[in-house]
Amino acid sequence: MPCFGKTFVQCLWIGAVLAGGHSVPVERVPVNVSKGIPDASPEGLEPSRKHPCVCIDRYKNVECDESLRHETVDARYFRYEILCHSLSSGEPLRQLYRSLRSVAPDAQFVISVHKLSMAAIPARFLAGVKAHIVHLNTSYAQTFDSAAFEGLETRVLDLKSLADVPPPLEAISRIPKLGTLMLNGFHLEVVSKGLFPEGLTTLGLSSCAVRHVEEDAFPRGLLILNLNGNPDLTATSLENAFRDMSRLRTLVLQNTGVSNPTKDTFKGLKSLTTLHLSNCNIKQLDDDVFSLLPKLDSLYLGRNSLRHFGFMLGTNVSSLSIDDNNLTALDEALFEKIGARRLRALNLSNNGFTEVPHTLRHLSQLTMLSMRGNHISKLSWSALNVLRKLRTLDIGHNELITTEGSPDLPDLWLLDLSGNLLEDLQGTLTTLRLGKLDLASNRFEKLRIDELPKTLRSIRLEGRPTSRSQHCRFVFSLRVFRSGNITSQMCWRNNIRRNYQDQLASNG
Repeated sequence: MPCFGKTFVQCLWIGAVLAGGHSVPVERVPVNVSKGIPDASPEGLEPSRKHPCVCIDRYKNVECDESLRHETVDARYFRYEILCHSLSSGEPLRQLYRSLRSVAPDAQFVISVHKLSMAAIPARFLAGVKAHIVHLNTSYAQTFDSAAFEGLETRVLDLKSLADVPPPLEAISRIPKLGTLMLNGFHLEVVSKGLFPEGLTTLGLSSCAVRHVEEDAFPRGLLILNLNGNPDLTATSLENAFRDMSRLRTLVLQNTGVSNPTKDTFKGLKSLTTLHLSNCNIKQLDDDVFSLLPKLDSLYLGRNSLRHFGFMLGTNVSSLSIDDNNLTALDEALFEKIGARRLRALNLSNNGFTEVPHTLRHLSQLTMLSMRGNHISKLSWSALNVLRKLRTLDIGHNELITTEGSPDLPDLWLLDLSGNLLEDLQGTLTTLRLGKLDLASNRFEKLRIDELPKTLRSIRLEGRPTSRSQHCRFVFSLRVFRSGNITSQMCWRNNIRRNYQDQLASNG
């Protein structure tokens, strides 16, 4: 999913995607007795055949050093990571952990196990380990002892499986005070009541083959719920699933079979602020589909098959992403009503628009607009000039040949016109107070700095022009903006990435 508007990643997905590897023999981890710090692998920061686990200072991107001694319990959580690869038992990890704890008893750790080379996870696999976050790729492990996680203390458990086996829920229940549980790649067709600890605030069931959710199956205290990647999960199978989840703030239903949601699908979600419905094959939505979500702030509907935007937005929606659909026009009457709302970010990228819709003039609070990847051949500034608060405008990768009128957008800071067919700016941008401008991959043969805004801090221009001339393809005049005098001329060929903020001389 493209980063647009607010991102739930900051709230939820901590750490990288766990990678696989090859099974290798495991030996004990040597410890440098003089320092009390475990020796790192000779090959660098990655675990090796000899040392399957290493400690990494992620802020410095080096092996753990003496700074570990000064770590306190209230320090930043994610600085030190114990990284393991291809474990055939938990002993190397536990041994390294004990060594680190003897040196820094208050340090906070993230533990990442990238692969287990074992078919069964034994009891007390990580006993004695205390870490704020544990990422564990169980690989092709088929069975888990019911006491596999007994003795483990963590607030966040991220489990990934490649074996398509049921999740080890009984073993997970042995972890005290678990707040976040992320399951990926397990097999859990039916979610029933009582499966998960009631104390959870975040639950992820990504790609877990979920087909049906029983009533009241999820813990009532959840703030974040991720059901991404369950294609057999439909709106019907979610009936009454959320009726008592009044605290839920973020719901992720992208890449599911929820293709025809109704307002009753979301009944009970009184506090929901962020809803992801991307790539659900949605072709049509009822006008009142989101009417029971009074606090909805961010809505993601990208990569669907919508041809008509006819649903009403709540008064609190500030960010709407409806990219990669089949929209060609916007309803005038509907947007006149939406204009009274607080919509500030609108993503209409990769649709079928041939012009900037004049209906956008009703969105007086808009600060970000993306119409990237449409079929717009002429940019009419009159359709945008009423958007007085607009700060970011992306018209990149359209079919722009020319612009019409002059822009009058006092707050516009970032303008993206890359990937079009423009040959001349016609002096239209000089009135803007831009900080960043992207003109890459157009047809400019010649561009003068005095055609650009005086406030410009950076400009992107790489991309081969259409001319095959062996002469200088781009000519820039850098002027001293305070005096208006030409100070130098510079010429580049082929690819260009120019930031001239520090090149502009002062008048004296």
